[in-house]
Amino acid sequence: MSVPVVTPELQCARCRDWLVLNFKDHSLTRGGIRFLIHNSPILQCPTCQNTKVLAKRVGRKSPSRQLLTRKTRGGFVVTTLRYDNFSGNYFPVFKPKILQRFKRRKKRNAKLTPTIPKRRFDFCQVPFSYDARDYYYLPGLYRSSGDGYLTPVFFNVEVLLKYAHHPSCTFDFASDTYGSIHTQDGQTTAFGINRSGHVIMWLGDIARLPKSEHHYLASENRNSDHDVGSHFYASQIEVEFTPPSAELDLLAARRKAMALAFEKWGIKLAHLDLEVIDVIKKIRRPIVWNDHNVGQTIENVNKLLVEAIDIEAIKQDLYQIDPHLDLSNVKSLKLFQKWLEMRCGFINRSIVASPLFVLYDLRVLSAHLLSNRKRRELLTSVRKRLGLPANSSTVKDVYLTLIGALKQMYYEIHSKIASLQ
Repeated sequence: MSVPVVTPELQCARCRDWLVLNFKDHSLTRGGIRFLIHNSPILQCPTCQNTKVLAKRVGRKSPSRQLLTRKTRGGFVVTTLRYDNFSGNYFPVFKPKILQRFKRRKKRNAKLTPTIPKRRFDFCQVPFSYDARDYYYLPGLYRSSGDGYLTPVFFNVEVLLKYAHHPSCTFDFASDTYGSIHTQDGQTTAFGINRSGHVIMWLGDIARLPKSEHHYLASENRNSDHDVGSHFYASQIEVEFTPPSAELDLLAARRKAMALAFEKWGIKLAHLDLEVIDVIKKIRRPIVWNDHNVGQTIENVNKLLVEAIDIEAIKQDLYQIDPHLDLSNVKSLKLFQKWLEMRCGFINRSIVASPLFVLYDLRVLSAHLLSNRKRRELLTSVRKRLGLPANSSTVKDVYLTLIGALKQMYYEIHSKIASLQ
């Protein structure tokens, strides 16, 4: 039997954005009785405002036990587990006999409030703040055990700072909103970042960490915003392949272009291989979008793309083309520009290599003490070369645009080299 490809329940049927769980009073009529459901769970799209009222089945017959099975975009067959799929869990805990009771009393209006079987689950001695309603009502999180393992727990994004700087802990991003924390005891814990910039982890995964980590995590714990839409959710629940982060895309584009140059002409465009490997490990999406955190990533990207350029290897390659060249005072970026023109045949070498100069200027902005006037002038120049508005673009806009421009540069270089006979 074929399995249909349908829209995941947590995605908007209109615009495909992730839905957010809200709680609002909602009215509906069943059997001539008007019910006001207080704090009714509603899935709402923040983009187009489309809503899906989860309490609309009040007073209807018990739900079918048939589970929703479908095929994901990645080709996997998954089953969406929901609270209303299991016997005794009539969603949202209103049984049909309630309707009959109101009919006998000849009531025309009634107010109902959803009740939750369990508001706290048997995980962690540290009392994390979370909302059990997320587990029951967000599609795909409930399991027949009802133990609450996949209850989302939310944190301030600053919770990741420890793992960025602690010598025995690390974290990495598989995509822009999905990553893993690696603690000193060998544990790996997946996390996501939602649209509000809050970090999400599963309650059951947190319970596997040492108690010392629980106390640290609790210091950045925050109340649920009921929004789990992210690559983290798509991968963990929808079993979808998530797109790599922009930083990983950039590293892949660089690696591909350099490999083709070596294959074609035997030239290694970069050196310090061991040192570069250590730098690559540090290149990750900034945790907090401010000058300091973005500056740290810019510093590492500059080390990889600019400081690792093998000046002597490029000079030797250019001397093979023209032995009379005077390259004695040519620095790394200008030298790379010259190589793009003479070896690769770029007539617009300055335009192609422009993102590297922007990268270097941003590194100067973050690492050097400059006058306010000089900083303004340099930042205005950076924005102009990236095609951004003069004043309105944020540090995040500048960073993401630069990473995209650098990636495109390496794509162009690879394409040009591939086209040469």
